[in-house]
Amino acid sequence: MTGIVNWDPEKDVWELYNLNEDYSESKNLAAEMPEKVAEMKELFEREAADNKVFPIGASLYTSLYSPSEMPASTLSEWNFYEGQV
Repeated sequence: MTGIVNWDPEKDVWELYNLNEDYSESKNLAAEMPEKVAEMKELFEREAADNKVFPIGASLYTSLYSPSEMPASTLSEWNFYEGQV
């Protein structure tokens, strides 16, 4: 829990992978392609702002400090059928 409490999204380290060639994400390309990381980070920030999801991690407050306010389903039983995904 210490990591979550002290988490600062401004200090997050961005990673970059070519999933077409490295599906297991074993080779981080961020150091080799800083311009691509900057481009993708800018795109992420623009999309996050457009979709009103800033500040990132704000919902952690509810799950850590006030779990009773978490959304909960009134359902207690589900039926799954063959072929259902």
